[in-house]
Amino acid sequence: MGQQDAADDRLLEVLDSEPTPEATVAFVDQLEHFLARLRPDERQVLEMRLQGHSNEEIAAKLNIKHDRTIRRIVERIRGMAEQEDLSA
Repeated sequence: MGQQDAADDRLLEVLDSEPTPEATVAFVDQLEHFLARLRPDERQVLEMRLQGHSNEEIAAKLNIKHDRTIRRIVERIRGMAEQEDLSA
C-alpha cells in the first residue's frame, strides 16, 4: 500500500467518523459566535448562498443594484470565517 493509498484511507476514515459530542458542542458554539458577528445583510446573503442562490439572484431579491456588492459581502464573510477557523 502506497503513501497516497494510506492518506486516502485516513481521509475516508475521518470523513466517515462521527464527531464526539464535545466536538459538536464546540463547533456549534464557534458557529453561533461567528453568526452573531455578522450584520443582518451579511447573514441574509450567507443564508441565501447556502440555499444555492447565485450572486445575481441575491442582488435582485435584495434590490441591490450590482452583484459586485454581493461578491464583496461574500468575501468579507469568507475572511471572517477564516479568522474564526471555520473555512473548509
